Amino acid sequence: MQTLPGALAGSDISAAKYPRTYAWIARFLARMGPVARGTRVSGAEAKEIVLADGSAPDAAAVEEVSVVPRDTGRTHPQLGRLLRREAHKVTLQVTPPGEDSRTILVVVPTDGFELVKVATGAKL
Repeated sequence: MQTLPGALAGSDISAAKYPRTYAWIARFLARMGPVARGTRVSGAEAKEIVLADGSAPDAAAVEEVSVVPRDTGRTHPQLGRLLRREAHKVTLQVTPPGEDSRTILVVVPTDGFELVKVATGAKL
């Protein structure tokens, strides 16, 4: 938080009030050395980078699923095609809103989440 511009603005967190904490942070940063920073990209550029390689295994025989957390956030499930199910994670192929042909891969841990098959087809 100390290095994020404006993160501590308006708070009473300061080196005068917490000298030992600030001293520990200084020692930690000195020991860690310089931090490599990635290239900054805009939201639109990030979207293009993510959607640039939406390749996935052949999804002809995969099923549509819904993934929701077991505790909160159940009203906004992640829908997608189940591509892989492993011991600790599942991989979904998701088509973002507004995209017709491009997809992204979403990896979700199995711990703390429910995977439910989405019914496809009409109910009679």
